[in-house]
Amino acid sequence: MVTGGRSENPAQPGLGAARGGDVGAGLGGGRVSGFSLEWLRLRAPFDRAARDEGLARRFAAALRRPTDRPLRLVDLGTGTGANARVLAPIIGGDQDWLLLDDDRALLGWCAAEQIAWAAREGYRAEKEGEAVVIRSAGSRWRFAARPADLAGGLGQALAEPYDGITMAAFVDLVSAGWVDGLATLLERRRVPLLSPLVVDGRRQWHPAVEQDGPVRDAFAAHQRRDKGFGPALGAAAPVYLGARLAAAGYAVAAATSDWRVGPDHRRMLAAVIDAEVIAAAEARPDLAPVIAAWSAERQAELAAGVLSLVIGHRDLLAVGR
Repeated sequence: MVTGGRSENPAQPGLGAARGGDVGAGLGGGRVSGFSLEWLRLRAPFDRAARDEGLARRFAAALRRPTDRPLRLVDLGTGTGANARVLAPIIGGDQDWLLLDDDRALLGWCAAEQIAWAAREGYRAEKEGEAVVIRSAGSRWRFAARPADLAGGLGQALAEPYDGITMAAFVDLVSAGWVDGLATLLERRRVPLLSPLVVDGRRQWHPAVEQDGPVRDAFAAHQRRDKGFGPALGAAAPVYLGARLAAAGYAVAAATSDWRVGPDHRRMLAAVIDAEVIAAAEARPDLAPVIAAWSAERQAELAAGVLSLVIGHRDLLAVGR
């Protein structure tokens, strides 16, 4: 399976805060600036277990491979480049990746994370200016990180020629208008798009408790706040993105990619509880007693080792017809 994307949880030490203190943005998938390396590493194994490798391989097969140059691929909202690291071996062959994000701090970690990944996998890595070049079994993968204003300058960010676009755990934080702009660009370019780990609104705590519904609804309201791209799509993102790309002439396929957080995953469960409490309280301060009761119940179950959670995501693949 594969990994990528990020979310936020400033309630945990060192896990970062979102732009404007918007703590509920996309937990379980999605992000804007202000996230920490620690949080990306914490969520990585859940992403890896969740993502649909079949769609990733279909994305690779849909790429038109030029004969005179490497594939040119763009990863939007890249964080530290985890999505590109996962996809490069699946795609195979020579690749030039442009890793775009508005968070310069996270981009600053890209090279070190690529080199550490190469060492773990037994690949050869070397710096090439600010980029990292990795070689494996006759393939050459070049990763170049670049800051970009994805909210206000998507056209400029995607001005260079490219053969495919990816964006992991990102589209649930953008607006319908942002997706419309992306669809317009894709309608002209006709390149494949892979958008994994998009939050779809399903959150299943076990055991269920009475306060789950109100807390979930308050958290969902927080997810729909403006994250810098206009009012966020939140859980509506998979359906809206799929419909908009289909209208632009793309064949769209989707698969579930749910996080499954078991009783042994106490750090992740604690992070999700804390973030959900903070976001729900910000969205619905009138529900403070309900949220406090929910938090107390969940903390007790966490301590007893009986708590588990499924967070719903969807992976989407769009290929020009």
